[in-house]
Amino acid sequence: MNKKTLFIILSILIVSISIGGTASAVSNPDVWAQKIQEGFGKIGAAVVVIGWVIAGILWLTSAGNPSKIAIAKAAIFACVVGTLLIIISTTAVAFITSTFGL
Repeated sequence: MNKKTLFIILSILIVSISIGGTASAVSNPDVWAQKIQEGFGKIGAAVVVIGWVIAGILWLTSAGNPSKIAIAKAAIFACVVGTLLIIISTTAVAFITSTFGL
């Protein structure tokens, strides 16, 4: 299974779980958008937490080996970037919705 197919399947799964099948959610696109945003936010937060745990384990098990330390530093950098992306995206959505009155 390639990455595009996996992404599409996961997106459909997130949407179906987030919407919940209520009649008001089906008829109101604003509810859809909010539920989808919440679903992706939760998944992104879970991925970042798992990334932090893995990066910490890599750092603790590097035992002074320079190549393992470099891998751990790269993982920590990726976790920092992921965390910042989640914070920035949440802030940007709140800013855009309040600015344009959506």
